[in-house]
Order: sequence, then C-alpha cells, then structure tokens
Amino acid sequence: MKSVLRVTALAAAVLGVAACVQQVWQVTYPGPDQYSFTNSLLVADDGTAYMAGYLDQQSIFVAAYNRSGELLWDRVIGGNGRFAARVLERTLAQDADGNLYLHWPDLDANASRLYKLDQSGNLLLDRELENSAFATDLKVGPDGNLYLTSAYGLLLNAYTPAGDLLWAPADADLPEPDLEDYPGIQAASASAVATSGYSVYSVAQLVFVVDRTFYSRAERIVELGATGAVLGEVAAAYLGLQRILRTVATVDGLLVAGYQNGVTELLVLNPELAVVSRQELAAGKEAGVALSANGSLACVALLGSFESAGATTQLFQVDLSGGVHWQQNLVAEGKGWQYADVLAADTCYFSVQEWNLDGSLNVKTRRYDSKGKATDTIDIPDFGWGGFAVQGKEIYHVGITGEYDGSVTQATLTKHRHY
Repeated sequence: MKSVLRVTALAAAVLGVAACVQQVWQVTYPGPDQYSFTNSLLVADDGTAYMAGYLDQQSIFVAAYNRSGELLWDRVIGGNGRFAARVLERTLAQDADGNLYLHWPDLDANASRLYKLDQSGNLLLDRELENSAFATDLKVGPDGNLYLTSAYGLLLNAYTPAGDLLWAPADADLPEPDLEDYPGIQAASASAVATSGYSVYSVAQLVFVVDRTFYSRAERIVELGATGAVLGEVAAAYLGLQRILRTVATVDGLLVAGYQNGVTELLVLNPELAVVSRQELAAGKEAGVALSANGSLACVALLGSFESAGATTQLFQVDLSGGVHWQQNLVAEGKGWQYADVLAADTCYFSVQEWNLDGSLNVKTRRYDSKGKATDTIDIPDFGWGGFAVQGKEIYHVGITGEYDGSVTQATLTKHRHY
C-alpha cells in the first residue's frame, strides 16, 4: 500500500512552559487530497498508538505507530455509503489478543459499520451492525464481547466479536432519556492507559467493574446481566440526586457525580449500588462534569460545553478515601475554551482547546501535583483538540492541524514525555 504518512520528527523540542516536558515526536496523516480529520486515539499497553479518522465520504483510515513515532502500518477503508465526518466518542477498541475494532457511522444506512483488524493491519471483518443507529461509543467488555452505546442514551447493544447482535435491552427497561437542557460534557475513562473520549452531550455511560456491567443515565444506574437483563438498579432520587451527571469505574465500585438543589456532589457506590461515601464539590448552577478515576485518585472538572473568555472552570483532585485534596479555579482565555477533559493517571491532567483572538486554535494540557500546582504545561499551537491519553510518563494528543475552518485540516498525533 502506498503510504500517505508525513512524519515531522521533533525530538527533544520543548513546547511546554516547563522544562521537564518535551515533545518527542509529531506525525500527520494528510490523506490523498491533503485533507483528513481525527478525534480517535487508542494507546495499547505495548506503547503502540492507533489513530483513526475521516478522509472523505467514501474513505476512513486507521494508522499504527510505534513508541518512536514510526509508521507500523496504515489502512484506508472504503465504503459504499456516506461516512460521517466525525464520531462523538470512542471509535477504537482492542481485545485481549491485540485485535483492533473500529466502528464508524454510515449515514446512508443509518447504522454503524464494524471493522476488525489484526496487529499487522490486515482487515479481518467488515460488516454493518444491526440496530446501531445513533452509536457513538465502542468498548470491549471483560467477557470479550463488543458493547455499543450512544452518547444520547438512545442505544445499548452487545455483539459477539464477529459482530452478531447478542442483545439489546427492551425499551421498557431503558426508557428514552429527556435531553432537554442537559449540561453534559466530555466523557472520560481511566485504566492502565488513561484515555479520554469526547461528547458534548454524553448523558449515558457503560461502566465495567471487574466482571460486572453497569449502565448509567441521568435518571438511574442499572446493573446488566449476561443477556442484558436488569439485575439491579438505583434511581437518582434514591441517591438524593436530581440528576446523575457522570459515572466512572473505581477499583471496586462506581464514582458518581450528580446534582441536587444547587449543589454538585461526588458519591462512591459499591457494586450493590449502595452509597459508601459522598461529598459536596460546589454550590451553584448545574454544570457539565468531566470525571476520571484511577485507584483512590479522582479528577473532576465542572464546566460547560463551551466556556467564553473570563468564564471559570472549577478543577478538583479528590482522594476517594479522604475527601478533596485541592481545588483550582481556571479562567478561560482568548475567545474561550472548548472540548475540555480530565484524566486521572499518576496525578490529575486537564486538557482544553483554546480559541485565540486571531481565530486560531491551540491545545493546552496541564499536569498537577498533589498540592494543586501545575508542574507541567504542554502547549500545542495550531491544533484542534481530538482527545488525549497518558501512559506512564508519556502524553499523547490527537487532533487536527492546518486551515481548520473546514477547508483543509490534517489528522495529527503528538507524543510528549514528562521527565
């Protein structure tokens, strides 16, 4: 295959304000016509970084890079319908054998297509997924099956690794949510490799705790069995909440951010959905929540889907065994902030896209110490945010560079290292 990769080696080029963060490399995937778009990133345990994105209505791509930023393989996938230009949340997932799964919406079919590739980039599977309209997020469960959900809470399906539909809960079990005035914002998850996803209105999350499966929406959290049957549930009102805003997994339970009567709270639930602890984060108007947990560390940001210049974002680091460690109030600069997210890794990371006064974009990611001091700042100029991941001391970002007014952009992946 003829590669359309262009690599810019920027070894040891310092793009952060702190001397202990260095950009190691940056790669772009311009596409055949010098246009591409991405907000899809997956970093495997062996350090291989996968980027997927959009080329045109008939073409999408997947590319794999090693730790040094060298192209391992790339695959352009063609379609017969019209591919969506972007997908809101995670499109990439990997199973225990290292196989890569990619889902992408086909607008003509009103469904998502599933692609399976091996570790060498060979295409093993290409098929339409049954009952997959509105799909935005793909996960591989601890049972090895595939789970497809919708950021809007309109879909929850389980499939075999071959893409055969296993189950979809009855409408009576999962009624359609009320999306009106919902202040949802970016979804985040944390594991051995902390990886962010993005959705402006993500009102539903599928969460795995060891071998148990939970589905959280604004009005309640349910535990699902192997056939999709509801095994247990708890209503937001029973938790003392008007609305559940965000749910992520902890080591042995769930971490829930919710809102009630002018107060945003953080609750820890055990697998039986009983409250273990709760604490107040902030009083005031209901806001969107970015939430991530790793061990006993939790990182929380309260903000909207777009923060205009001068608006304040509240950022918290929380010890789940002992309360709030620290709080920072961050003020949006330039024209404002968009697509912010947090990750809990070795410590808290906060990443945001900044709109500058001249119309350009840049991404700024801060790493905080245990006292709330921003010890490292990564500033990536001319870059539209697509997501970020942290693996040990390495920080990855995907996004777009170029004339991002919609005419010409190029999918870009960067890697920084914290020393």
